Amino acid sequence: MHCLTKRRPSKTLVCVNACAVGRDSEAWENPNEFHPEMFIGSSIDYEELEFELIPFGGGKRGCPGIYIGAATVELALANLHTNLIEQLGLG
Repeated sequence: MHCLTKRRPSKTLVCVNACAVGRDSEAWENPNEFHPEMFIGSSIDYEELEFELIPFGGGKRGCPGIYIGAATVELALANLHTNLIEQLGLG
């Protein structure tokens, strides 16, 4: 039963299939292939309830570490970028 098309009895547990959301061919071109460039200039906001990408869950049960996770990734990428610039002698 699809949770959006039928009435559900009270206290029914509804689970979001995050794996299927991330591989939706209506939202992504070639959804089973990883192309990092598809996120460049993207308007997707992982903090909102746009369901093209839900890496931290959503709603009341969303990951409490969303900002720590995002900051950690940003710090790692900045560190990688800085070290790469120095190693290539471009800075």
